[in-house]
Amino acid sequence: ADTLPPLMIEALEMATGEPSSEEMDKAFECWKADSCTLGDGPITLALADGFGDNTWRQFSKMNVILQAMKFPEVGKFIATNAHGELATFQANLRSLTAQGAEAIVVYNDFGPAAYPALQAAQREGAKVATYVGSNDGAPTSAITTRVQPDICEAGKEMAKATEEAIGGPGPVAYFEGTPGNPQDEGWKKCATEAGIEADFEAETEWTPAGAQKAASALVASGKPAKAILYSYSNPVPSIVNVYLKAGKEIPAIITWTQMLEARRELDLPHRDVAAWLP
Repeated sequence: ADTLPPLMIEALEMATGEPSSEEMDKAFECWKADSCTLGDGPITLALADGFGDNTWRQFSKMNVILQAMKFPEVGKFIATNAHGELATFQANLRSLTAQGAEAIVVYNDFGPAAYPALQAAQREGAKVATYVGSNDGAPTSAITTRVQPDICEAGKEMAKATEEAIGGPGPVAYFEGTPGNPQDEGWKKCATEAGIEADFEAETEWTPAGAQKAASALVASGKPAKAILYSYSNPVPSIVNVYLKAGKEIPAIITWTQMLEARRELDLPHRDVAAWLP
């Protein structure tokens, strides 16, 4: 722990405290709403999610709320969801600053295309903090601080895990979330540069229905994918079920987010690459 930045240590210490039942009730009511009052503090905190329509993003929203409750400076909380639409995301940011948001937590699904809107939010006086999605090269005028994994290193580790699992570089399929999101573009590029041979790609919107559709398209294509590389493990059961229903051999599945619910549900071996690589 002593190798971590002091701010991270403070945040983790706050997060380890067990919320009371009253705090959980309050957090749940806030989670169900678009806005709520968390305390008496003067700061309005907002969450601007580029695509808040899957399980992981819903957990993330609750984590933001629970952490915000630890800070007496926070009074009001506002949450927005752009559902994968850049124009909606831009409009949401304008709305948040108009409502007086002074701190905005952001998942940027749009890469540099979102920077002008983030810059505008900061010109209005808000501080912007992004998480997970790649924002490499973003100007400080757009983002105050960012918390993200080394996405390229994740791609390299996925390549290594794939070669160990199937005894070679491919052929494999790449599954991604929302179209063109920088997170998937980053790990795919680095996995390919590490030697992985992909001959099929599909979008899933990071949802079980989307993953099922992508897996069905892969099976129908006849492409002999020995592995599927995917950035999100929660919809893995939907992928496996497609193969079981089709009577096909299940390929190796390599993900870089870890959600053990999928593994327990299937009772199948599953290779996870740690999401928070150094």
